[in-house]
Amino acid sequence: MSNFEAWIGDCHLRQVDDGEYRCQVAVWAQDSNSFRTTLLAEIERFGYSIFWLEEVLPASQYLARHSGQYRQIGALAKAVHPGHTVELGPMQCMVTEDAREPARYLFIEEIEGVEPLDLQFGVYPRKTVPDVLIEPIFGQSVPGVAEIAHYGSADAVPSMKTYAIVNADRFQWRSSEIEFCGLPHRCLFQGKAAQERKDEAPYLIELSQDVDFTRRLFTHDITMPPDMESAHLWQLEACMLVRSRASLDEVWHHFRRFTRFQGDNGKWFHFRFWEPSIFIAYWKHFATSYARVARFYCSRDFTQIYQIYFIHAGILTHFVPKVEDLKISQEKVTSFALTAEDHAFFQSFIDERFKNRVKARLLKKMENAPDDKKQQIPRTVEMAFKYIQERNAGSLIDADDCFTLSFLAILWGNATDAILKGQLMDDPLLLIGLRIAFAKSSYFETLNNIPKGKI
Repeated sequence: MSNFEAWIGDCHLRQVDDGEYRCQVAVWAQDSNSFRTTLLAEIERFGYSIFWLEEVLPASQYLARHSGQYRQIGALAKAVHPGHTVELGPMQCMVTEDAREPARYLFIEEIEGVEPLDLQFGVYPRKTVPDVLIEPIFGQSVPGVAEIAHYGSADAVPSMKTYAIVNADRFQWRSSEIEFCGLPHRCLFQGKAAQERKDEAPYLIELSQDVDFTRRLFTHDITMPPDMESAHLWQLEACMLVRSRASLDEVWHHFRRFTRFQGDNGKWFHFRFWEPSIFIAYWKHFATSYARVARFYCSRDFTQIYQIYFIHAGILTHFVPKVEDLKISQEKVTSFALTAEDHAFFQSFIDERFKNRVKARLLKKMENAPDDKKQQIPRTVEMAFKYIQERNAGSLIDADDCFTLSFLAILWGNATDAILKGQLMDDPLLLIGLRIAFAKSSYFETLNNIPKGKI
């Protein structure tokens, strides 16, 4: 076969952290050999190797064998061309019953019951940090052997410093509040972006324990009006807290590398790692990835970031890299780039956040509904999301469509399956949004035509 076309294969991949993953892959190839060569050249850049390949076939032949996978395989096949030769489908982590527990390079602890400061009227001097947080956030630790060796002597080891990464848009007066906070700080954006986006940009601030700015980070008072949120920032989950012996400039240079990363197609993506919901979910998922942990917490061959804290959903979450393990082999650490597994994680994160928002909206809509109806919300939203996704030709899912279909499904009850398989809802010539709109219109029109007292 001499002509290039889309080929599909079932792939079992291994990554640098010894994780094993399975996925379907589309490659612009002319035969099975060029499929393997092209795929390997692409995935090696991101630390993957091929464990084995199965059913490597031209897309048309693959679909002939697996006609039930037309939507997902069709989307993969359409994604590859001479300018984009490899497209990986969703990654599935392979776990066997006898698999050993993978090594974890990041210790994660959740501490509940940490209460913020109130406005402390009549108190002098006012506290700037809750008592339970003073030692973890501002305490000093005895230098370790590796630190003494790195700096030359115990006396030369710098004290442990505390930094906060905050978004300017959390403050009532935006970047001006950071500019006049009285603490050393630097914007993580540079150049034109730092000027044009200064009121929404992230800033690195070196905290001192006994200053007003620090007190505001740990204060919440429910009696304060909403337009004075900058007087108390705890409830806004405004910052990522970092412990390090490194200087402000060193920490700034370190975190600057992670504000954006490049995908396999050359496109750049912003990474808001300082946002608690993103950071916590990401590192709970990748705590066993040596390469990722070492890359984020280390600078060259020496750990720069010792601890990170987040306050999220009333819980203090504490992240500590396992320093001794991260020094095993810095050769494993690759550059910061968006791998297929990262892409799969972020897509899953976005999907879950989307579905949670639809669930919350439905719960509010149905706040007076019977409990048995409310209990249907989670699984109904999951069903509606999957139903739309399979019929949306790769386009973004509209939140209103997902909400409406979920709500209708709860109203339809046991008739839902039959309605979804009916002529209207399964008409491929109509956009899924139109099908849902027609179904909604038809349902409520039917209700309106039923004589009163018959419903």
